[in-house]
Amino acid sequence: MTLNIPTDAKFVPTDEVGRQLHEGELTRWSLPRPSAPGSVAEAAPGGVHLLDVDELLEELGPRVFVAAANKGAPELSVETAWSPGAAARFALDCAQHLLDDASGLPPTVSGTLADVLAAARKSLDKAADVDTGLLGRFSRRSLARRLTRQGDHVGDVAFDLAVDAEVADVDIFDDAAWTAAAATRDAVLAAVEAIRHEAIPNFAEETSREEKAGAEVTEEGFAGTFDTPWGPFHAGMRRVALPVWAAAGEAAERARQSVADSSGPEAASEERAWQRERLLAALRGG
Repeated sequence: MTLNIPTDAKFVPTDEVGRQLHEGELTRWSLPRPSAPGSVAEAAPGGVHLLDVDELLEELGPRVFVAAANKGAPELSVETAWSPGAAARFALDCAQHLLDDASGLPPTVSGTLADVLAAARKSLDKAADVDTGLLGRFSRRSLARRLTRQGDHVGDVAFDLAVDAEVADVDIFDDAAWTAAAATRDAVLAAVEAIRHEAIPNFAEETSREEKAGAEVTEEGFAGTFDTPWGPFHAGMRRVALPVWAAAGEAAERARQSVADSSGPEAASEERAWQRERLLAALRGG
């Protein structure tokens, strides 16, 4: 069922239990029930923060609600269709739209990225069709592992582009080919996490526990963890689980960055407008 969400609607992104974090301020919302909408249970000192769809591009979360006014007070009226699968498809669409419009990418790079995105979309669709029993969970895990290897391949492509940029003394963030590869890798990561979420709903928490158990904890964090333009990695290249909604936001941001660097501000504005429409469609369930 497609939700009737107007283009000028206001939204509230929250975590799983209804907490919204905006510019360091925490607002706790009571979640809407089938019989009655929710209301603000405990607002941050700065008040509540309602976002339009453009602002939501920058602040995606695990859940997204439509906000409405009730006697002058904002409340969460209905939950949108945002989900791990919707977030992954949004990420893939953002990366695909970037590749479709890119004109300066080397054919070998654009061809490789297009093939990986197609494989990611196929894996995501297949994961949605399998049963919910034990066999289904194993099937999803297998799809996720296969897709992870595709993402690692994109990571290798991005690394090679970074080396080439270093040799040529080019700022990597001005390299459209690199940002396209980075957006694609983020999109694939979103698809991987969506499939894993379907296989094991608390996958991220389990992965975190596993990694903490095998890592040396210091005041600075886990020993052997370091940041790269492609996200945090552990020694041995074991990737930290990234929530699907975070990967989706990164993929969209990378795509906007790539268009801005290669085609200028006007093209970047058009790309952002396209992303707004695509995000709104995802929130509606389209």
